Amino acid sequence: MDETLPPALFPAAVATVEADAPPVKEKKPRRRKFVDPVADDAAQQTSETAPAPAVVPVKAKKEKAKAKKKPEGYTLKQRIAFFVGGVACFVLLLSVWHCTEALAHLTGSPIFLAALLAIGIDFGMVACEVASIAGDGKAKDWADRYIVLAVVLSSGLNAFASAQHTDKLVWLAAIVGGVIPVLVFILAKVAGHLYKD
Repeated sequence: MDETLPPALFPAAVATVEADAPPVKEKKPRRRKFVDPVADDAAQQTSETAPAPAVVPVKAKKEKAKAKKKPEGYTLKQRIAFFVGGVACFVLLLSVWHCTEALAHLTGSPIFLAALLAIGIDFGMVACEVASIAGDGKAKDWADRYIVLAVVLSSGLNAFASAQHTDKLVWLAAIVGGVIPVLVFILAKVAGHLYKD
């Protein structure tokens, strides 16, 4: 015999159990997200055709970082350029002195005015040599013209001044004096190219 009794016989007990039970939440139907098939296909094609990001090896990154770092101080070539330029300065001063003497003797100008012209000739030659190395175009062309004119003029003045200091082998003294501006020209060229290159 079944011992369970129908709930109709115990309405109070059933009502108590139903009151104690937690309320059942009603599930709301989920809204489906609208997907545009055209935009979805375009996004998929873009992701498929997009190139993969380039992988840069670690070694290449280190080399780039080293290349970006500027070298501290002067390089060996630049230091040699300073040395060559220093030697050129002594020969240049000798040339200026000779040109000053020659100009004062030939033109009768005061020594101060002769020195100004001598500085303009020889120092202008060196300045134009630097401009010729660093510049281009018309600046380089005009600098080269000044160099030729200054070397010729300075050689003649140096030759004259050197010949005035001796009574023997005047022609040899003139040759030695005439070579001095050429030495200044070569030393300045070497120093400029060493520093630039």
